[in-house]
Amino acid sequence: MRSSIPSLIVAAVILTAAFWFVYGRGSRHIPAAVSAVERSAADAATTAAVKSALALNKRAASFDIQVETSNRYVVLTGETPTEEDIRLAEEIARGTEGVINLVSSLRVAPNQFSARRDSPDRFAGRLSSPEQQSNKRRFRSGGGL
Repeated sequence: MRSSIPSLIVAAVILTAAFWFVYGRGSRHIPAAVSAVERSAADAATTAAVKSALALNKRAASFDIQVETSNRYVVLTGETPTEEDIRLAEEIARGTEGVINLVSSLRVAPNQFSARRDSPDRFAGRLSSPEQQSNKRRFRSGGGL
């Protein structure tokens, strides 16, 4: 009976070591997975913050600018009507919390935006029925709807 107790202890130690070897090694990957999720969430938050900042600026809101983030490096792509507008978008993005570095692939496309800026009524094409157009004319003349 005395020899069976040490044998049981040795067996328990061996089983514990085997269990740790098989299942404990996998837990070493958990911190790496958590870290990857944290980075991904931080990147998504940074992208959302930059997009929101651009949308809240009256001038930049009208441009079609895409924002991508990887490890807090932000990439802007799209088109604006002038170089000044590119600088504005870049400044807004750089001033956003979470941005470490900014890569701008924005380019100038003035012809794409000239119709919008030159048109006295940018939304005229959206009014489809004659009644809507008539209401618009009355409203502009001060008559209300």
